[in-house]
Amino acid sequence: MPEFLHQRPISSRAFDTAHQMIDADLADGDGVEAMIVRLLEDPEASYLHLHNAKPGCYMARVTRA
Repeated sequence: MPEFLHQRPISSRAFDTAHQMIDADLADGDGVEAMIVRLLEDPEASYLHLHNAKPGCYMARVTRA
């Protein structure tokens, strides 16, 4: 996981295969990785978008391996 994702609060949005948002969460520091794992445990979650929580800028897309 890229180090820059541990350096600021991150907002994550989970999307299904129809590109509908099905969940969202906030985390920072070491909690970001746990948040990603938790959101992808949902079998309906196809991918995540990660954003800087404060300015809302897009950071990364997380897809299933």
